[in-house]
Amino acid sequence: MRLLTVPGLLLLLGAVALLPAWAEADTRSKDVASAGRPAMRIFTDRDGLPQNSIEGLLVDRKGYLWVGTQDGAAFYNGRTWSPVSLPDLHTSRWVRSMIQTSDGSLWFGRDMGGVCRLKDGQWESYDTAQGLPHTRVLSLLERRDGTLLAGTATGLARFHEGRWQPVTEQSGLLASGVLGLHEGPDPGGPSVLWVATEKGLGRLQDGQWRWFTKADGLPHSTVWSVLDSVDEAGQGVVWAGTSQGLARWDGKAWKNLARDEGLPRTVVNRILETRDAKGQRSLWLATEQGLVIREKGSWTLVDSRQGFPNNVIRSLHVATSPDGVRTVWAGTFGGLVRMVSGTWLSFSTQNGLPDNVSFALGETRHPEAFWVGFLGGGLARFENGQWHTYGEDSEVPDRLIMRFLSTEDGSGRSTLWVGTRGSGLLRFKDGRWNRFTEKDGLPDSWVYSIHERVLPNGQRELWIGTRNGAARMVDGRWTSFGDGKAIPRSPILAFCETTEPGKPKQFWIATRGAGLAKEVGKGWQIITTADGLCNIHVTALLETRDPSGHWLWAGTYNGLSRLRLDLPSGAWETMGQGALPPLPSNLVYQLAKDDQGRVFVFTHRGVVRLTPRKPSAQNPSLFDLYTYTTGDGLPSNGCTMSSGFVDRRGRLWTGTVAGAAMLDLSQEAFDRSPKPLLLEHVKLGSASKPLDRLLEIPWRSPRLSLEYALLSFFREEDTRYRTQLEGLEAQPSEWLADAKREYSTLPAGSYTFKVWGRDFAGNESGPISLRIKVLPAPWLTWWAITLEVLGGLGLVAGMVWYRTRRLLKQTQELEAKVAQRTQELRLANEALRDQSLTDPLTGLRNRRYLGECMAEDVAQVQRIHRDHSCDRRERLSLNIDLLFIMLDLDHFKTVNDEHGHAAGDRVLQQVAAILGHTVRDSDTAVRWGGEEFLVVARHAARRDATVLVERIRANVEAHAFDIGEGRSIRCTCSIGFTSFPFVSRHPELFVWERVLALADQALYAAKQSGRNAWVGLYSTEDASPERLKKGLPGDIPGLVQEGQIEVLTSMPNPAALEWGTDL
Repeated sequence: MRLLTVPGLLLLLGAVALLPAWAEADTRSKDVASAGRPAMRIFTDRDGLPQNSIEGLLVDRKGYLWVGTQDGAAFYNGRTWSPVSLPDLHTSRWVRSMIQTSDGSLWFGRDMGGVCRLKDGQWESYDTAQGLPHTRVLSLLERRDGTLLAGTATGLARFHEGRWQPVTEQSGLLASGVLGLHEGPDPGGPSVLWVATEKGLGRLQDGQWRWFTKADGLPHSTVWSVLDSVDEAGQGVVWAGTSQGLARWDGKAWKNLARDEGLPRTVVNRILETRDAKGQRSLWLATEQGLVIREKGSWTLVDSRQGFPNNVIRSLHVATSPDGVRTVWAGTFGGLVRMVSGTWLSFSTQNGLPDNVSFALGETRHPEAFWVGFLGGGLARFENGQWHTYGEDSEVPDRLIMRFLSTEDGSGRSTLWVGTRGSGLLRFKDGRWNRFTEKDGLPDSWVYSIHERVLPNGQRELWIGTRNGAARMVDGRWTSFGDGKAIPRSPILAFCETTEPGKPKQFWIATRGAGLAKEVGKGWQIITTADGLCNIHVTALLETRDPSGHWLWAGTYNGLSRLRLDLPSGAWETMGQGALPPLPSNLVYQLAKDDQGRVFVFTHRGVVRLTPRKPSAQNPSLFDLYTYTTGDGLPSNGCTMSSGFVDRRGRLWTGTVAGAAMLDLSQEAFDRSPKPLLLEHVKLGSASKPLDRLLEIPWRSPRLSLEYALLSFFREEDTRYRTQLEGLEAQPSEWLADAKREYSTLPAGSYTFKVWGRDFAGNESGPISLRIKVLPAPWLTWWAITLEVLGGLGLVAGMVWYRTRRLLKQTQELEAKVAQRTQELRLANEALRDQSLTDPLTGLRNRRYLGECMAEDVAQVQRIHRDHSCDRRERLSLNIDLLFIMLDLDHFKTVNDEHGHAAGDRVLQQVAAILGHTVRDSDTAVRWGGEEFLVVARHAARRDATVLVERIRANVEAHAFDIGEGRSIRCTCSIGFTSFPFVSRHPELFVWERVLALADQALYAAKQSGRNAWVGLYSTEDASPERLKKGLPGDIPGLVQEGQIEVLTSMPNPAALEWGTDL
């Protein structure tokens, strides 16, 4: 049996294994999936690991993930790695093995450091003085009867009544390095102990030892790992990993799988077995030549060719959730690798493509091939297991590929049509290429879309959409459309045919700038925003049917709309309105559907999956929405125009600016499991407090801080929390990324702190709670008040006149104290409000501050502009405007990836400091989110804005950012800006939020056009308010060309700016 190398690890991680489909290497090599790279995340010391050689892995009962390295141990809470301080710092920190025993203790076996135990926060250490045969501890095991065993460099020991006792036997083989321990299954019979040593494999059963060595058929006498299981037929089988590969014992003889089945002839460090939801067993081997998996009788190898840091796998942990989501953790010599089922395969220059900007994807069946077109990199074809590229000296020298369409003739032979940008239409048939251009009747050489239409009489028409209208080919002859009377002379981005029972097919054409064209008889009806369409720049069309009806979907530059086709009175609906959930981005590039009725929306912020659902009172939404991002394995969140589709195997494809990607929809397992939610730390000032009892806070105590963690180990950046302090806060907070709450002062009383967690898939956990009691001031305690009353009564008995005066004085004192506490409460509430408006990392204001505080500034500016009687040119030079300046750090993800998130945080803090000393005191700097910042400049002249933005850009570029440990880096930024009001003569034309969105579009243009630059947008003196309202935000290039908008930029060629709305 051959060992198969499968770059597409998705096939191994699915809830239902796909290996049988790959059983024949010749069949596998024809599928383009065999050239893909699996999605994985690699944790290293840059992420907080103590060291990069991962010797051991463990998930404890709370849900923390532990790693043992050559420089200590650490645990992961889904946000950060926390190293633990092992005892006996003068000894070795090399952790070779870890287990958690039935009493909750964590045991660590160290190389030349003995054994240490962590229980209830206390450490205990054991070495030869406590009976260990040797301080080099290589393996640990707790047997079913509670016996704890330790394998050392010179033998086996048992833990009994606080000491270690050597385990002996007569052969002497046990007095060697014990590399692995395993207790076999116990189906009602006696248990079996397997001991892997440097001199052989030992079995202890019913008090009798039996040993196996190379003389008994093992590949080598040094055995590193062992697993006792059953085979596919239900018969007992033992797997032994040796220094020369894997062996299998059927109860009678050993089979050398390295020799007989082609497995790696190398050290097998770890053997695991898992079962999926159907009970299918999988065998996992951590070897020093990669990760080896066995499913349904087939072997698969995954190594550095698929993205592992190196081939040495020292530790392994595989977890399968109740929903079938499988997570593989592989500890290598170069870090910890995590892979999760249901993620994307990627295709880029790293695995054979000539370029990364994948703009067109397609497949042909006869001959079987997969095609990728690039915007700048030409054309590539995957056929017979390898990529073939078309260079500039080939029969297809074109570098700019826009669209593919595969058609088939009556014999089933495929024809590939290729749309290019600037070189017309290509046809590939029977191994030959032909080209069609304007000379052949095309209206333009830019081909955006291609569609084959089959008429009722069987006649076939080929339609293409160009930059200058549409064209149709029938029987080899071209007819152009786009004279402005029928089909608009606009870019044609998509075609679609819809079918209603008993009616002719309906033909639709999507245009950029003129809406949607619908064929009516021998004419065309134009549909625009006046008819309910969300935008006139239509990029994609899709027909669907689901239990709610028959629909036509239209993706646009500014939203996604759908039309009910099976109702005569059907009206357009837009995502984000009514029961339709909003999209993460309104710029839609392409649409696709699968056989489950799900719709996929391709945007510049990922691929959105819309799954129809039955609305309820709690959730009236018509769709469940999930967004695939780079966290799911996409090479980039930026999809490309028209590249998304579902292939004939039901797999979802998309092109991105960083490569192509494929998701096998049949292998998706949906995570619906709540994750463990833990309250990790409670502190008063710097003092830690217990988590399992009532927290009593004395009067005038320091700041209270609470930290918590959701142990979710996938797309951790999407984990969110909400909290509530019952007794102070009436409602829970919004969902926030912060995993910490702080309270500076709390009034005396009883409270309950509650926290909820939500993972990337929307699964909620909690609440978990902590009871808190804040003690009153000493003079307000019950006993103090009682003494005061008794003293007063005693005085009343002796001195009636003094009693009256004394009671009056006490009343006044109490009123003063109540007033004081009321004042303290007011100040505390003001402090809490100020804290809620401040970004905790940078100290800048946050988005919430802007929403609460902009109304007054906007009203003042609008009032000034309405009252000013000077002409517009004079008004532009006055300091009466608001400036919105959006700033985004360039390549900030690289900082996090290469230097760690702590370094990224330091960069963000220093950018905040730069803004602080660059802008005026009257201006406000806001952390907008991630690496984005916003400056609101008050009492400013819009004509002076370029001076300020250039000063900001230059100060960021000139700054040496200190990222700790004596290191520094350089960063640049991109800036977009505009002024409010956008049209000074009509200050109420646009609300401030819409003007701020224009600054964001200017920022996008600056980043897309080269970075380290600024771009500003102003209305011109002759701008038409009606034209601006109609054209913004989608048609900036058109408004600039018409003279409605003026562009200011630091770039040498403003006309080359990329606005994200044209190609």
